[in-house]
Amino acid sequence: MSDARVIPVSEVSAHITSLVQDAQTDEPLFIATNDGIRAVLLGIDAYDALIEHLEDLEDSLSILEARIANEPARPLNEFLHEQREMRVADVPG
Repeated sequence: MSDARVIPVSEVSAHITSLVQDAQTDEPLFIATNDGIRAVLLGIDAYDALIEHLEDLEDSLSILEARIANEPARPLNEFLHEQREMRVADVPG
């Protein structure tokens, strides 16, 4: 990330259109008050990437916790095959 952009909250409403356009880059815009940084303006693509990364990390943590707890696991393709067989068995025929 390059140098962080910080804008005072008092300037946000006067420049909101250009700030939203600028947010389409991958660089966040930090909004500050006298008390410090209070908000972040982030483009939707960067937000989506951040959320996806967070979900991947949560999944990885769940897998690690399951391994530590010695919970049984099986390959995804085995699970999906079983699910397909169950759907076929449920079809009246």
